[in-house]
Amino acid sequence: MDDAADDGAIKSAAVVLIEEISAGDVGKSVRVTGRCVSTSEHLIIADGPAQLEVIADGSGQVRENDMVQYIGELAREEGEAEGRLVLKARALRNVDGIDLAMYKRAVAMRRKMLGTQH
Repeated sequence: MDDAADDGAIKSAAVVLIEEISAGDVGKSVRVTGRCVSTSEHLIIADGPAQLEVIADGSGQVRENDMVQYIGELAREEGEAEGRLVLKARALRNVDGIDLAMYKRAVAMRRKMLGTQH
């Protein structure tokens, strides 16, 4: 199924780990989970060494060390032809208390059962 929604409908979001995001994912709708590591200049979430900048209206609701899950679209940082990717968020969920290792195992099992990959 194509990621593009030709009729203007909101695209469903694929569950993706931050470390799996690549330049080829621009425009894709994704759901990512990570710990907020910075709210100062930019909102940054991380999963281990992998980090992702998030552009969100409700970023004031997030504090450093919160475990969060965002749904949104991946885009190039404005003014960057080959620049880093950012997530333009449309939904936020606080998931403090989630066991991230168990979550990753569940994602892997789900993919195996559905025969899908990132």
